[in-house]
Amino acid sequence: MTSSASDTSSAANVASPDPMNESTAARAGSKPPTNRETSITRSLAVLLAFQCIGELIAHFTRVPIPGPVIGMVLFLCVLSAAPALAQEVEYVSRGLLNHLSLLFVPAGVGVMVLADGQAFGDPIPPDGQAL
Repeated sequence: MTSSASDTSSAANVASPDPMNESTAARAGSKPPTNRETSITRSLAVLLAFQCIGELIAHFTRVPIPGPVIGMVLFLCVLSAAPALAQEVEYVSRGLLNHLSLLFVPAGVGVMVLADGQAFGDPIPPDGQAL
């Protein structure tokens, strides 16, 4: 009888929620981010920062080069000076490059709609609607 009493008490100890348990933190919605999640966020922030810096340079200097191209050249210069940064942004960069064709779909559709309207001599509507 004592063994069954100890089994039930140990089962109760296992079933009781621990305040530091992962499932409790997940239920509360306050699960701390993992290392990969912070790495992805940091990598996206680095890539977007260089794009924004390039946009600012292109806007204020009024050079006929797109801002993302200027940002990409600056990023290449920083990568050549600090190669450790390349390892940090590699995972996100590969993910973007794997799905690069999907990023061209909206631009391609816009070009086709614009070309279709100009082929027939129709002006572009002032409100921007194609149809």
